[in-house]
Amino acid sequence: MEMDDESFEAAGRFVVSSRPASVEPAILLQVLEYLDERLDLQAFESIGITFLSPSAMQELNRDYRAKDAPTDVLTFDVPGVPGMPSQGDIFLCVEAMEDQWELGTITSLTAFLCIHGVLHLTGMTHETEEKLASMIALQKSILQSSQNNGS
Repeated sequence: MEMDDESFEAAGRFVVSSRPASVEPAILLQVLEYLDERLDLQAFESIGITFLSPSAMQELNRDYRAKDAPTDVLTFDVPGVPGMPSQGDIFLCVEAMEDQWELGTITSLTAFLCIHGVLHLTGMTHETEEKLASMIALQKSILQSSQNNGS
């Protein structure tokens, strides 16, 4: 996979590292700007979005979730010291992404999974089928709204 190795500040508190060339930056930036404006992310000094190889993602998934396989997205909230903001980290693996939501492009799917990670940072979980369906519906709504907002 060809990577754009330059890190860039995406929007507000977001920093993107090693974006794959297949992920269009304009759409990703649009979604991250929308999230930064619309969600309460004040608890986070920064939120890093890092793209990993399947082997690196498998290692993280094994070490932190006891699942020895790559996955599409992992989210970590690194708490700050009392009175200081947290750091959020979202790790993505393009090769592990499956477009089961029929979003059409790798960029839309990547944006959708970034939204998923950010929602986890805000405390949203999906331990039941009902919560997962609700979270996916919200992700689709945010993705659609962010694209309409930027037009």
